[in-house]
Amino acid sequence: MVDFNLDYISESNNNNFQLSNKVDILLQSINLLFETSKDELFGNTEYGTNYEVFLDDLKANSDQITNQVYKDIYSLGSDILGNYKVNVNTILLQGTERDIALIEIDIYDPINKENYNKIYRLE
Repeated sequence: MVDFNLDYISESNNNNFQLSNKVDILLQSINLLFETSKDELFGNTEYGTNYEVFLDDLKANSDQITNQVYKDIYSLGSDILGNYKVNVNTILLQGTERDIALIEIDIYDPINKENYNKIYRLE
């Protein structure tokens, strides 16, 4: 499977691929973070997220989830975040079995003056 965020370098480079755009690197890093559970990555048990725990906690609120998302995104490091500004907004919806969290991540590129948006749904 080839990721569409990847650019083919050259035929003489043994079919190596690399990410071509800094914002693509950031977006893919955030996707990987959300799609990886803690203790899932061998050798780095702290990498990943477990936001579902907040949905099981009756006292949890959207601010707690938002703060944890900020913490996790900024843990990616300045080499991935670069100059991008990140804004996180979390909305909790009442579900039939447990709450549903909608986590909206806005990324602003101050150099190109472009906005990027991604919404994650946790049930």
